[in-house]
Amino acid sequence: MDFKNKLLAYGKKIITLEDLAVLLTIETADTKTMFDIVSGLINDVILEPVKSSGQNGNRKYPMFKKYRILIKEEFSAEAEKQIRQLHPVLRKSGYLSSHLQEYLKHKEVIDSLNTYLFSKKAEEPI
Repeated sequence: MDFKNKLLAYGKKIITLEDLAVLLTIETADTKTMFDIVSGLINDVILEPVKSSGQNGNRKYPMFKKYRILIKEEFSAEAEKQIRQLHPVLRKSGYLSSHLQEYLKHKEVIDSLNTYLFSKKAEEPI
């Protein structure tokens, strides 16, 4: 099973124990299996427990109620280079640099805006 890709596709940075069980298709009552998988993901530095969330109360297989997902999707240096070449108005907030996946998803629209901003028509109000 490829737990890393499932966690990457989850879309949030923090996952609850119940959501983790659903995502990994494990019965919530099967605490030993869940404990083994979560421990393995923690050892592989894919998950990190949110200690302030508290534990589940199980003395034999203690787990935290929430976990932070540490994996990030890797992108090519080409995408980062394209972002650096955009108009300064598009780069000002730094959003595109920190959200490369969103940039790649909306690349056509961003490129159209970039072309418009670099053209002489950019002095006209949008």
